[in-house]
Amino acid sequence: VKALDTKNAEKDNVTSAEINIRNSIMIRGMKAYKNKDYPSALNIFEQLITINPQDTSMYLNAGVTAKLVKDYPKAITHFKKVISFNTPEARDLYAEVVSMQLTDMKDTTAALASLNDALLKFPEDGGFVGSQTDIYIAKGDIEKSQEALTKLIAKDANKAVYHYLMGDTYYKQALNI
Repeated sequence: VKALDTKNAEKDNVTSAEINIRNSIMIRGMKAYKNKDYPSALNIFEQLITINPQDTSMYLNAGVTAKLVKDYPKAITHFKKVISFNTPEARDLYAEVVSMQLTDMKDTTAALASLNDALLKFPEDGGFVGSQTDIYIAKGDIEKSQEALTKLIAKDANKAVYHYLMGDTYYKQALNI
């Protein structure tokens, strides 16, 4: 439509039409989701992302829907895109990404990479440190776990969770003997 209006004489009408089209597509996506037609909903949400690549809500909708159809790599891609916008949900989405990588994909390497990214943004998050520690311990790399915790303790010796996690590494070491 914009190509036909070379003189911008109908700029307001074109803008209004674009908004109406986008809203119509979004309603179709929401209806498909509500009717549990998740593959169609995912396709529609991804169309909306193409139309407006800055719409964080559509990345979030696509991520949730991709997870429901068990397309974990796609869900992770969409969630990481939302994270890249520095939204308030970033911490929760990192946790969701790590959970999918560990539980659904059984990919500790990817989970460690995501945890490292998460810890760059949220260095004080005990949950991320604990998950990282658990992975290192499961991989038999207690030293890396203790090294990371030692750095955190050096930064903030009054943070009880770091001492708890360090003690947990010693406890888990004892269990493995």
